[in-house]
Amino acid sequence: MKNKGTARMVLSILVSVLLVFGIIGTAVLCFACSAADSPDYLKGRLEKCGTAGSVYNDLMKKYDELSVQTSVPADVYKSAVSERWVSDAVFSQVDYIFALMEDENAQPSADYSAFDEKITEYFEQYAAEKHVIKDDIYNQRLQASVDNARSVTASVIDVFHFETVRKTSLWPATVKYRPLLNTLRTYAFIADAVLLVLLIVFGSPVYWTGVSLFSAGLISAAPSAYVLASGLIMKFTIKDYTVFTLITETLKSIVNSALVFGSVSLIAGVILITVSVIYVRKLNK
Repeated sequence: MKNKGTARMVLSILVSVLLVFGIIGTAVLCFACSAADSPDYLKGRLEKCGTAGSVYNDLMKKYDELSVQTSVPADVYKSAVSERWVSDAVFSQVDYIFALMEDENAQPSADYSAFDEKITEYFEQYAAEKHVIKDDIYNQRLQASVDNARSVTASVIDVFHFETVRKTSLWPATVKYRPLLNTLRTYAFIADAVLLVLLIVFGSPVYWTGVSLFSAGLISAAPSAYVLASGLIMKFTIKDYTVFTLITETLKSIVNSALVFGSVSLIAGVILITVSVIYVRKLNK
């Protein structure tokens, strides 16, 4: 009987350890699924950080720089956009990247036609005033100015640098494995359920589940608390202030979520362990 009890204890410990990783893995997969299933999470981060307003200000500065390079007045570029247009374009960029993961032929919904109109008006007015001949060189310069304005605007609006990611090997892997996240989450829940059943079979399921929850909570909460307390996230070096704010605030949000999960798991673990110990003591009286 003693050997049998010892074997059950060892098995309970092993299952409890596996359940720790099962709990953490399930939590990670739940978060990943919520972020990957729809653009809502990323849009929420954009709204929380006030990214659209920062992008608009960045664009105004970019147009001033572009004006020096092209001799086209900055007001011409600025007249093609509004704060509302920039906000819609920033959010639609997120929709576009999610649409691309479903259909590689998806097209961005942001409308850049105002650049064609405003820059063409300026060129025509300039040509009329300076008696410039509208030859091939004129048309080439006009088209180059329009393309340049579109390119600069699209680059600033792409705050998550999706276009850069698309050129790396990470993109095809993301498209390929994203649909598997929900399946993996389901398997994770099933694995956790199986481990809980095993704890019931081996005895003292409440105690060992509490130990697993406590351990998972500690593993999640302790590093998260350290990262937030030490300001480690703010030590990232990103030159673009808008991107820096968005990335760091998103990372803070993720770490905060891990801290909340860890704290709840840790408290739940303490409660289950306490209840189990009290129950066992009452039985032994």
